[in-house]
Amino acid sequence: MMQTLKADLQSCGTDSAKRHLKKLSGKEARFHRDVNHCISKKLVAKAIDTVYRLQGCHSWCARDLH
Repeated sequence: MMQTLKADLQSCGTDSAKRHLKKLSGKEARFHRDVNHCISKKLVAKAIDTVYRLQGCHSWCARDLH
């Protein structure tokens, strides 16, 4: 849907179409920035969870060795 709208606006070439394209590019940029932010948050949360689990396992293993 977005691609066809962009293609139509680009082929039109009027000043109004150019303004609309600029507005769409900002909207797309905000969307992609938000998606990347959400993915990054999930990756960091997963990494922190993994570190805590590894530290917990490490302390448990060290107790058994002594």
